[in-house]
Amino acid sequence: IVDLDSQHSCYLFSLLREKEHGKSLQVFIPETPEEIKEILEKKKFVVNLADLYERDDSEYPEPILGRFPVRCISVIASFGGIGKTTFALITALRIARDEGLRILFWTTEHEEISFVRKIHQICNLPEFWDGGEENRKKIKEIMRNIDIRFTAPEPFFTVTSRGKARLNDVAFEEFRTLFEEYDVVIIDPFLSFSGLEENDNSNTRRIFDKLHTILRSFEDERKALIILHHFNKDAIRNVN
Repeated sequence: IVDLDSQHSCYLFSLLREKEHGKSLQVFIPETPEEIKEILEKKKFVVNLADLYERDDSEYPEPILGRFPVRCISVIASFGGIGKTTFALITALRIARDEGLRILFWTTEHEEISFVRKIHQICNLPEFWDGGEENRKKIKEIMRNIDIRFTAPEPFFTVTSRGKARLNDVAFEEFRTLFEEYDVVIIDPFLSFSGLEENDNSNTRRIFDKLHTILRSFEDERKALIILHHFNKDAIRNVN
């Protein structure tokens, strides 16, 4: 037990959590004021903006397509029916083409025929097809890096016999397994995977924390989770 103020205690706990994200958990308990000071100096709570400016961004992993952070969750959110799925499918093609990564697009709102139509429309865009047969073959090779899944997911939360929501370890273990096979996973829409009420922000945070832990366990690998989420139109209308 280390007698520190709450800020330092939270910081030391975060250090242990960061180590837990790696392949093994190594716990170091400081025993002297000097050891505590050494730990705190390694990672300060406040960083001066000028010091950040001096840092080279090459120290950090390059975002996928320059916009999706590595080993993080990105959310594409908007009203339903305006093209999130089509945009995400275009994004998947760009990632496969420009980054050479393996992608799983997991949707619960669309049937196969919907994706057949979408992909034909997308591949007629000048970005992907110039009208030549050789170019069409290249597109098909790009598509080999993208799998589409239409099945219903195991929800992140389940409801107990007493009516309480609890995290579903089976669902999170499935996602861990998916990231061993795929570099990028796209889920559409989030509500179908959560098993929660739409505005359950507290438990949604718990889902994100668990998924972040999974992503960060893949050290030095270019992994990312992209979530598509619908805005609640009625909730937006009621905002003053």
